Amino acid sequence: MGHLTASAWVVNATRSHVLLTHHRKLNRWLQVGGHVEEGDGSLLEAALREAREECGIQAIAPLQTTIFDIGHHPINTAKEPPHLHYDLRFLLVAQDMEFAVSEESYALGWFALDEVHTISDSAALHRMTRKLAGQSLSPSL
Repeated sequence: MGHLTASAWVVNATRSHVLLTHHRKLNRWLQVGGHVEEGDGSLLEAALREAREECGIQAIAPLQTTIFDIGHHPINTAKEPPHLHYDLRFLLVAQDMEFAVSEESYALGWFALDEVHTISDSAALHRMTRKLAGQSLSPSL
């Protein structure tokens, strides 16, 4: 079984870089995000909250209100039984590139789109990178 999660593909204002986290529990680079909480008014609000909590950047806003990407992945940690995360991903822009690493991460980093493949073999990260590279610079709100 599994549950929904909401994550954020956070880009800089020029869309040349994406913010990724070296996740502490999963020990891999991925987009910021996490579980939907009771107080979240929507999946987009959950993604915004998670992004702000995990990177410390408050000036983050949606580039579009629709889902940017959908994925699923298994979670196998010692603290919980194996399950699936059905992850809904939103495209967000950070106006500030100064971040703070939270306790959920080993590290955070801004990566140029053409660098993402060098730090991760994740098909999902590569797909989102290609999607972003193919979009125009005007927001679609």
